Amino acid sequence: MNPAPGLRLLRLACLLLPAACATSTAPGPAGSGEPAGAAIDSREFGAILALYPDDYLRNYVDAIGRRLSSVAPRREPAPAFAILDRGEPLLLSTRDGRIAVSRGLLALVKREDELAGLLAHAIAHLGTGAADRRAPGEPLRFLEGELGRLVAADLQAASLLPAGATLQLREFDDVVERRIDALALARTAAAGYEPAALAGFLRRLQRVRELLPDWQANAFLAVHRFSPERIAAIEAAGRAPAWQPVRPFARGRDALLKRLDGLDWGPGNPQQGLFIGSRFLQPDMGIRIDFPPGWTPINAPGFVGARQADGEALLLVNAPRGTAPPAELARVFAERVARKTGSQVPPPQAFAAGPWPGYWLRVEALDAGLPLVACYAWVQAAGTTFRLLGAGLAGHAEAFCDSVRSLRPLDPAERAEIRALRLRAVAARPGERLAALGERSGNRWPVELTAAINGLEAGAALPAGYLVKILRAETYY
Repeated sequence: MNPAPGLRLLRLACLLLPAACATSTAPGPAGSGEPAGAAIDSREFGAILALYPDDYLRNYVDAIGRRLSSVAPRREPAPAFAILDRGEPLLLSTRDGRIAVSRGLLALVKREDELAGLLAHAIAHLGTGAADRRAPGEPLRFLEGELGRLVAADLQAASLLPAGATLQLREFDDVVERRIDALALARTAAAGYEPAALAGFLRRLQRVRELLPDWQANAFLAVHRFSPERIAAIEAAGRAPAWQPVRPFARGRDALLKRLDGLDWGPGNPQQGLFIGSRFLQPDMGIRIDFPPGWTPINAPGFVGARQADGEALLLVNAPRGTAPPAELARVFAERVARKTGSQVPPPQAFAAGPWPGYWLRVEALDAGLPLVACYAWVQAAGTTFRLLGAGLAGHAEAFCDSVRSLRPLDPAERAEIRALRLRAVAARPGERLAALGERSGNRWPVELTAAINGLEAGAALPAGYLVKILRAETYY
C-alpha cells in the first residue's frame, strides 16, 4: 500500500488473484485470434501494478524511449515510459501506448544499448497491436447478491469485482516474434544504439534465471521464449544493420551503474509496505495489521488486504480521500446502507485500535441463499482516517474483527525488522575476485549469482576500480 492517502481503489479486481502476471492462451471471441479479457490502458497501470517511485531513473528510461520513438519511419505518437515496482523480469505495453519495464529487468542492464534494445522490442509490439491484457479470473462467491453488489459499489469496482482478474501477457508464434525482433533491431540501429547488444543481455538474463528459482516460471520469459537459437539469430541480425553510434545519456558503464545504485531488489519494497507472514508493516505510515493466517495477501498501490483461499471472503484496508472523523464517516455510511437496502441498520459502535479511535459497523444478510456479513471500520491514525472492509460468508466475521483490532502503530522492534534489499555499485581493488569483494562489501548475493548479474566469470580477477553490482540489506528509514 502506497503511503499517499488520496489514492483510489481503481480496478480492484485486477489484484484479487495472487499472481501479478500469468500467461494464458485462452482465446477471445471466435475467430478473433485475441486472448480473453480487455486490453490494459494506461489509466490502469498504477492500479494493476505499482509504479517504482524513482523519478531520476524513470526520466532516464523515458529519454531512451523517446530517442527510439523519434526515428519512426512514419509519424506516430511517442509512447510514455514507466518503471514497475516488480522484482521479476517484466516488460509490458498498453493499447494506448504506454510501456513499462520492471526494476527486476533494469537491475540486469549493463549497457545503455541493452536497455534501448528492450524498449525497442516493446515499441515493436505496440506496432503490431500486441498490448498485454486483463484476463478474467475466479469469481468471489459472496458478490452475487444485493449485499455483495453494495460492497462492490462501495469499492468503486463493481464492473470488475465479480469477475476478478489478473494480468495476461500476450503470446505469439515464432514467426510473429521474429518479425518483431527485426523491427526492434532496425529501430535500435536507427536511433544510434548497437543492435546486437540485446543478445548479450538476453544471455545474461537466462543465466540469472537458472540461478533464481522464483524466475524459472516467470511469465514474461515463458511467453517470449528467448531460446539460444533465437538469441543467436538476434545477435547475427543485429550485426547487419549499419548504425552510427549516438552519445548515450549515461556516458559509459560506470555512469549507468551509478544510475542504478540504490535500486530495490526482490519481491518486496518497504516503500509499498511489506508482508512478513500474515502481518503487514508500512513503515512510512507507521502502522501494522495482522491479516487472517492462510489468506492470500494483496498489496496494491491504493490498498492492502487478503483474500480467503476459496473466494469466500475479502479483507481490505485503504485510506479514502480526506480526513473526516471516523464517527462522521460511519454515520454517513450507515445511512447509505439503510437507504439502499431499505432495512434497519445497527448504529456504528465506538472502539479503539491500540491508541487510535475508531467506529465499527456490521451488516448481515441472507443474500442469494448465503449468510453474508460486511464489516466496516474507520480508524483515525497518524493523521489519516483508514477504512477497513471485511466482506464475505458470515463464518469469517470473527476473522475480520481480529484483524481490525490488530491495527496499531509500529513499535521500534518491528521497525527494526524492516530491511531494504538494494543494488549497490562497489569498486574492485586491484586483482580482487568476487568472493573477496563480496565479503568486504556485505554482498547478499552468492558468488555465482553476482557473476551472472554482472556478466563476469565467478573466479575472474578484477581490475582496480571496476564497478561491480552487489546486493546489500540496509535499514529502512
